[in-house]
Amino acid sequence: MTAPIKLNCTSLRHASRFKCIGSACEEDCCHNWKIVLDQAGYKKTKEHLSPTETGRLLFRRHVREKRKHQTAAEYADIKLLANGVCPFFDPRDRLCALHRDFGEFCLSKTCRTYPRKLALVGNRLELSLELSCPEATRSFLFDPDFDLIQIDRSPFIKGNFYISTYPVDAANPLTQYFDLIRGTVLQLLSIAGYPLNSRLFFTSFFANRTVPFFSRQAKNFSEPLLAEEIKLLTNPQLLDALHNQFASLAVSADLPIDLPMSFILAILIGRTDKNGSLNHLLLRIWDNYGRKNPSGSQKSTGRQEEFQKIAAAYKAIRAATPRAVTEQMDSYLDRYSQYFWFSHIYSEAPNLLIHTRRLFIRLALLRFLLYSHPEMNAFRHLAGNVELSTQQKDALGAMAVEAIYLLTRAIEHNSDLLTTIEQTLDRNKMQDIEHVCLLLLI
Repeated sequence: MTAPIKLNCTSLRHASRFKCIGSACEEDCCHNWKIVLDQAGYKKTKEHLSPTETGRLLFRRHVREKRKHQTAAEYADIKLLANGVCPFFDPRDRLCALHRDFGEFCLSKTCRTYPRKLALVGNRLELSLELSCPEATRSFLFDPDFDLIQIDRSPFIKGNFYISTYPVDAANPLTQYFDLIRGTVLQLLSIAGYPLNSRLFFTSFFANRTVPFFSRQAKNFSEPLLAEEIKLLTNPQLLDALHNQFASLAVSADLPIDLPMSFILAILIGRTDKNGSLNHLLLRIWDNYGRKNPSGSQKSTGRQEEFQKIAAAYKAIRAATPRAVTEQMDSYLDRYSQYFWFSHIYSEAPNLLIHTRRLFIRLALLRFLLYSHPEMNAFRHLAGNVELSTQQKDALGAMAVEAIYLLTRAIEHNSDLLTTIEQTLDRNKMQDIEHVCLLLLI
């Protein structure tokens, strides 16, 4: 994947090709999300529903003007049903009744935008897709042309879509080098000849070295010093040394991997919606390990024992996974890592190392879900040097789609899941590069 360049509108190619598959999708995007109506959307919805008594009743019951902080952009909310489902979702055909009956332009900005993710980065509009949509995840993982293209921005700037803005801020050096930093990291992730974890380690090395002078509101920022750090990464001898350093770390028997893993497991089970699809997968995983669900009803010591036993079983499974399976899974996580650096704007973090840690937390969660997946049992018996068939690759791809979209959806529905993991790591002084890179070994 090449670095972003200044264009009218930059899009990941798969995002420009995306088409919703409607009721053919295994999920719907009509539950557990807050749905905001702008003033124009509020009027359109009322106008379309008013002709019938049923429509008027639906509108009165479920569309509420904001009483506080009302603006033209956030004028009203759609009140969800008790089970978290949008009242306009029709379970009979698994479609939005407003969209089906009145067309796309009756939709709120929220619904019209999803799963498109639009960001104004500096003066350039960038388009990607939210991976909480299964079809978006499929197109993202399997599009052979994972690159950046220029598209027409005009459909997106007429007030019909939500656009997040990331302006250049003179007081924040992080915002002044979007293309340079992302381009540098994407090039590191694309270097041939090194395994994924080594390339991720290169990015953490770069991020760590920039912390003292390249962070939010840094007073001692130096552009020449930043240029020197980037140039350093073009040294093949340095990259070889870093690769060997991480390889030594990976085989060490003394690493406290159980600690961050226990934190992650505890927060994952504690912060996951008990009625959500991700929790259903987690219950299958606990059952696959032969463990009872470490729920909040257990005593703290009991839960911790369960986490430790699951962590031990997981480590054994990871160690015994055939190389071909690991390489296939790494190919998905490789693409996910590149996607993260394009679609998650690094200036939202205090520095590049924290942004890198946020990626590594996601990767740790995804690896646990992937290698613990019950359908992975069919691959345990394979020889280490086996070549995977097309059918086997398709099965692994389906697992990757499920894990990525379910985790992303859980994060979007519950933003404090990742925040709680970060805060827990901070409280336990796991902020330096050594602890950050432990996450790669989960």
